[in-house]
Amino acid sequence: MDRSRWIKVIVLVALVLVMDRPPYIEAAAKRVVVGNKNFTEQYIIGQLIKQVLEDRGFKVELKSDLTSMALRAGMESGDIDICADYTGTAWMVHLKHKYKPGTGHAEM
Repeated sequence: MDRSRWIKVIVLVALVLVMDRPPYIEAAAKRVVVGNKNFTEQYIIGQLIKQVLEDRGFKVELKSDLTSMALRAGMESGDIDICADYTGTAWMVHLKHKYKPGTGHAEM
């Protein structure tokens, strides 16, 4: 699967998760912090997530221009509620797996 297809899948999953929220969430629980990395695709994805959440009544804070490590630290600490990340980044950087050229997804 090429990179643009992965981005579309990640955005779609994020949007489905966001839209699946029940409408009876209390106002205090409707504050969300969205994080994105420091390059063009991430600016767009962060804005998409932010706008969908705002359309659903959430108060959204967008934290932009984050490095992969800062974004991950924010997710782990609870300072960031949602972001889009790449499976390759998660697999190798955060989960510490080695890159093996030619490895299919079924082998992982």
